[in-house]
Amino acid sequence: MKSLHLAATAAAAIIAMCQSGCSSFGHGSRPEIVANYTRQPIVLDGKLDEIAWQKTPAYFLVHARKQYENAHPETQKFFRKGVAEPGKVKLLWDDKYLYIGVEFEDLDIVAE
Repeated sequence: MKSLHLAATAAAAIIAMCQSGCSSFGHGSRPEIVANYTRQPIVLDGKLDEIAWQKTPAYFLVHARKQYENAHPETQKFFRKGVAEPGKVKLLWDDKYLYIGVEFEDLDIVAE
C-alpha cells in the first residue's frame, strides 16, 4: 500500500511538472507527449512488464529551471543542479483509463 501511495504521489508530481513546464514554451513550440492506445489489460502491480509498455515511447525527466526561479529558497535548493536522479515517464490509455508508468533511479538505495 505504501508503494502504491508513493507511485500515486509521484505521478501527481510529474503531471504538475509537465503542465507547468509546458506553459513556459511559446505558442507553436509546445512539446507533445504521446499516449499509446492499448487493448491489452494493464495490471497495476508496480511493474511495467506488459508488451504495451515496451512499445510506448519513454520521456526522460528534464528540469524546468525557469519554473523555480521565483520559488521559495528552500524549494530552489532542491532544483539548483537540475534533475538529481534520472527517470522516465510512459503513457498508455484504453477505453476507461489513462495509465502513467514512471521509472525512477534511486542512487541512494542500500541493501541491509
